[in-house]
This record gives sequence, structure tokens and C-alpha cells, in this order.
Amino acid sequence: MTTDTIPRQQGIIPLPEKTARALVAIGAAATAVSTFLPWTWTSEYPGDLTVAGYPGGLQVLALVGALLTLLYAAASYGVRGLRWLNPAGTDSPLFLLTRGLFGVVGYTVVSITVELNGIVNLEPGAYVAIAAALATLIGALALPSRGAAPVNVWKAVWGALDTDPPPKPARTLPSWAELLVIVAAFGVGLYVFTYGIDTAYAELFVGFLIVVAFSFAALIKSGLIARLTILTTKHRNVTIAAAFTAAAAFPFTQDNDAYTSVGVNILVFATVALGLNVVVGLAGPPRPRIRRLPRRRRLHRRPGIRLHLLRARHPVPLLGRSPRGRRRLPGLRRPHRSTHPAAARRLPRHRHPRLR
Repeated sequence: MTTDTIPRQQGIIPLPEKTARALVAIGAAATAVSTFLPWTWTSEYPGDLTVAGYPGGLQVLALVGALLTLLYAAASYGVRGLRWLNPAGTDSPLFLLTRGLFGVVGYTVVSITVELNGIVNLEPGAYVAIAAALATLIGALALPSRGAAPVNVWKAVWGALDTDPPPKPARTLPSWAELLVIVAAFGVGLYVFTYGIDTAYAELFVGFLIVVAFSFAALIKSGLIARLTILTTKHRNVTIAAAFTAAAAFPFTQDNDAYTSVGVNILVFATVALGLNVVVGLAGPPRPRIRRLPRRRRLHRRPGIRLHLLRARHPVPLLGRSPRGRRRLPGLRRPHRSTHPAAARRLPRHRHPRLR
């Protein structure tokens, strides 16, 4: 069951919540079954919707939409193993999926009627499909809504797109399982993209846009996209590798050579760019020109000068020499000069830092 704590209002259609959920599930199952029935008697309509037991064309899209709706209806009942489909725990995914299902079925029926010049060209399978999709939509409109009660269908549609509560924290998965989820997501995305650009006629492409738009919106509202974003951020290197692999595998999914040529050109430019980076990395950046300082400025590098500079900072009497004409302190003798490089060296009067 849903876990939304925001006050819920009665839907547009006054039905009990249990009845509405059952109507959504039964309607989605009936729509899936209707795709195995012929929707028209002639093969003049693109996709050949005349074969029984073998969905084709727009029937495949209707079957996908019906199965997704049925899965989310089962997840709303709290079926074990399907709760991960709806981390947010709201009915917004059901609202969107039922509208997408009714949209693709309704578009197919209307398109057949218009292109074949008459409603008589519809077979019983089409009537079953539109009736089942309409029942699914009615059940979704009868589900309780979050916040204020909607006053019409458009308010209900926009209400399903409102901000939902954040999804519950996900259970921690092993690293290998998270990597498999990322790879599977990119594989599904590549398949959907390839199917969309390979559509053979306009009717199939329009139906594809309807199903993908509502399904992707439902995935966003369910919280699955947010969880996938967390995984891809955590495993950034694997995500980048999977993206490049999917891009490289795309030309091999095509039947013609157009996309293969595009992929070859991309690989050529990528190889050239990589080669230039390798050459620059081996050569290294240009070495900066070192300017040699005059001898007077290089005196501070001598260890003896450092010692005198250190003594200049502290007011201690100099050994063997009185500063600026002062009398030599009694009891102090000129120390023996050491040959050690770190020993202090006397400077001429005009170079000593304290006597300048």
C-alpha cells in the first residue's frame, strides 16, 4: 500500500479506493490480453494488426504500457518483490501510466478509423482494448489525490505532476549489484533509443512518444530516477565507461551503414585527440627560463650569511667586532675560524646587514 502521509482527498469519480485499485489492475490486464487479438481486418494499416496471438506495431506499445501499469498496480498493493518500483509510495506513477496507456490505445483506434475511412474497419480486439483502457483510466481517476481535491480531468493530470515526498532511504546493495543496475539501466536506455529511431512509419513513432513520455514521467515520480542518479554519482567512473560503451555499441545495432559511418568518424577524431594528449603528456610543459641573479643577490644562499641574518634579527653582541664604533665588550676574543661550511663568515663593513 502507499505510504504517503499528506491528507488525501476523494478522486474525481466517487468510487471506494479498493474498487478503484482493482479496476486499474483488471483494466491493465484486459488491455494486455487484447493486444493478442486482431484490431482490424485489413493489412493496409501499418503494422499488420490483423494477426491473432502475435502483437505487432502499436499493439506492442500498448502491451508495454499495460504491463507497466499492472506492475505498479501490484506494487501499490504492497506485493513483496515489487515495492522497489515505487520508492516514493504515492499513486502518481499510476495516474501517469494509465493516461499513457489510454493515450496510445485511443490514438491507435482513432488512427485506424481515420485512415481506413470508417469505424467498421475495427475488429473486436480494438473494442476490448479501448474499453479496458478506459476502465483503467476511470479507476485511476477514482483514486484519492494528494492535497486539494481535483475538480476536473486536467486538474487531476497536473496534480499527478506535483512535487511528491522524497523517496525512502534505499537498502544498501553490494557494489557488484549497484554496478549491474547501472549497466542494466544503460542497456535499457540504448534499446529504447534504438527502437525509437528505427520506427518505420509515423503512426508507430507517435505511439512511441506517448508511451515513453508518460512512462519516463512515472519513473521520475516514483523515485527510481533519483535512486539511479545516486548510484551513478557514487560510481562515476563506471558510469562514464558504460556511457562510452553504449555509444560505441550503437552503430552495431543498426541495419544500414549511415550510423556506422558516423560512429567511425567519431572514433577517428577521438583517437586523434587521445594521441595529441599522449604526445603533450610525454613532452611535458615547457621548462621555465631561470634567470641568474647578480652575485650580491646570491650571497644569501651561503650558510654563513644565513647565520648572520639570523643574528641580525636578535640583539646579541657580535663576536670580535664592535658595531658602529662602539667599544668592544670586555672578555670577548676573536673566535677561531672554522672550516666547516655552516660556520659564520665575517662580511665587509658595507655588506653587513646591521652595519648598513
